[in-house]
Amino acid sequence: MGRPSRIADIELTEEIREFMNNHGLSLSAMAASLGIDKSTLSRSLKARSFSRRVRNRASLAIRAAEGGESTEKLLLKALRLLELSGTIRSEAELAISQAIDQAAKER
Repeated sequence: MGRPSRIADIELTEEIREFMNNHGLSLSAMAASLGIDKSTLSRSLKARSFSRRVRNRASLAIRAAEGGESTEKLLLKALRLLELSGTIRSEAELAISQAIDQAAKER
């Protein structure tokens, strides 16, 4: 099995480098804090692209260290997303129903 696909993220590259610099972290220390190999982080920073797993871990680590969003804001955000997902699901179900009805009429 090969390496996972990567997502280009120049902004995250700069955030990681700035975070390391501001906190006096070596590449090894930063990689260890993310639970990844030093070579993986080095390769990602050079390529300015990250696997989904590394991208998520780095983003979460930086946000957490910076204080991130308050618990209340995170809960409100989650509730909004749940509400939207319910609306989208209802619309998708309606579209599927309409497509099935139309296909039945065309027979």
